[in-house]
Amino acid sequence: MADNNTEEEQQPATQEKEELSNLNHNELRLAANARFAANALDEALPMYSLAVEVVRHCIVAASGADNNADSADSGVDDSGNDEVDYDYPSELIIQLCNRSACLYKMELFHEAKEDAAEA
Repeated sequence: MADNNTEEEQQPATQEKEELSNLNHNELRLAANARFAANALDEALPMYSLAVEVVRHCIVAASGADNNADSADSGVDDSGNDEVDYDYPSELIIQLCNRSACLYKMELFHEAKEDAAEA
């Protein structure tokens, strides 16, 4: 029966993560910033981490799209397409710095330093 309780306890966390995964990196950052400001660091950290993952995914996807393009442009679309309006490397720096600040405030100094160094 203990296993059933563990599964039940994990279900809300999984459901919350699925809901968060539907947000874009900017929405995740704003939600995490609100929790960070409220000193809910245990809630902010996973959101910052998910935002980092989303931006990294966008970078990989954009580099694949650039490799498939016939032209050697920067990948910025002049049509106003939301998917390419972001400077994803800059966005990654922002996300890493936010997560680093959260880790620092949680006194996880080594992890904070790693994120800051990567940024």
